[in-house]
Amino acid sequence: MKVVRINAFGGPEQLVLTEVLPAVAHPGQVVVKVEASGVGLVDSLVRRGMYPGLRQADLVPGGEVAGQVISLGDGVDEAWLGQRVYALIRMGGYAQEVAVATTDLIPLPDSITAVQAVGLGINALVATLALHRANLQPGQHLLVRGAGGGIGVMAVQLALQAGAVVTAVTSSEVRRTQLQAYGPINVLDRSEAVARTEYYDGIIDPVAGPETTLFLNKLRPNGHYVLIGMAAGLPPMDWGMSLLQIYSQSPSVSFLSLDSYPTHVLEEALTDAFTLVMQNKLKAVVQQTYALAEAAEAHRQLDLGEVFGKLVLTNQ
Repeated sequence: MKVVRINAFGGPEQLVLTEVLPAVAHPGQVVVKVEASGVGLVDSLVRRGMYPGLRQADLVPGGEVAGQVISLGDGVDEAWLGQRVYALIRMGGYAQEVAVATTDLIPLPDSITAVQAVGLGINALVATLALHRANLQPGQHLLVRGAGGGIGVMAVQLALQAGAVVTAVTSSEVRRTQLQAYGPINVLDRSEAVARTEYYDGIIDPVAGPETTLFLNKLRPNGHYVLIGMAAGLPPMDWGMSLLQIYSQSPSVSFLSLDSYPTHVLEEALTDAFTLVMQNKLKAVVQQTYALAEAAEAHRQLDLGEVFGKLVLTNQ
């Protein structure tokens, strides 16, 4: 079978299509014939050797896949054979086949395509769980940084469904127009968002970076700040002191990683997202699909920082 490996740390040209032995299901695993693989920021960081714990230059990127179970390892229920599934995996998704533990499988409804599944996938999971942590009530105000990215556009849609008043921060006029198509959203560019003296009950932040403190100070009393990524790098070193300065406002600040959640929680959250898609209340936002052999081109697009929603690799 074919996989895309990282030949050496560096640019997209280091992603190389390679022939390897077929995937094998060990006890408790199945082999999934991959129909779609998600392409995300983590994959770019891994390719550049910048992701902690994943600094092997021969890695196969890809943390989520969707497809069909084609073989079973020992001890696996035969009911899995032939099932269409979504799976969160540590790495290895840029492949035609992948071995996955049954504990990491989430069944796909018939009406959800593999491309839709990974278009939702990690992005919908993080957005859903972040909104749970923000604990917003209908009518409360939410600010979403990086709203044109994969997680951001999911958070915007889900927050609107929950009845929140949404302000979306983005970096381009094109994304502003794209976001406004999803409903009554106040869309600001980054400089507008920093300059305005508006305050929010919740802030969802996949960006972090040097402006984190500026946005932290936009919380209302008893507000919730949920940090879900660091696309712009680490917050300032004195960020903790900034928290102490607003101590009297009782802010809630939390960090979110899917690694800390058991599969049954993730399955419930993603199943809810699938249901919303089937009810036409949520859209899996996929900007473009690429063949597996075009992974380098997908990463070139990703590295430009202008993707709206998600990029997906397919084996179809």
